[in-house]
Amino acid sequence: MLSNILPTPSRLNNSPFTLWKGLSPKIQRLCTFGSREIVTVLRNHRDWKLGATGCEGIFLGYKNKNTAYCVLRLSDSKILTTKHVTFDESVFPCLKDNETTNPRSVIIEELDPEMMTETHLAKDPITQTDDSQTLHKNHNAPSEPENNPLV
Repeated sequence: MLSNILPTPSRLNNSPFTLWKGLSPKIQRLCTFGSREIVTVLRNHRDWKLGATGCEGIFLGYKNKNTAYCVLRLSDSKILTTKHVTFDESVFPCLKDNETTNPRSVIIEELDPEMMTETHLAKDPITQTDDSQTLHKNHNAPSEPENNPLV
């Protein structure tokens, strides 16, 4: 679904959907993976007149060839397929302390600088120089002895 609505440079920054249909794709249905959803419980499925009108869930994705959403209901860990949802894309129930955060900052916070290799950095963190011999060295790995008699 996403691959058909994203513009690509090879198509003069047009999406396949735009080239095929001649219309702009509708992006109102797109939402952030893992965000909080409230699934509406329809009247004919409620236990009683004043029963719960919704239950909390986590957005998992879209149902193929359908306009429905896949939701993990938190109360019983059951996967539901429904169109009747309300999104709260500022809350991610699976994060620590149920932080309210920007989805882009989640990705940045998960990067651990100690686990990054030299290929991700502009300079060697130890010598602060650009050295092509150390570009693929991982500083977290145990170093080899300099005078190895087996070599």
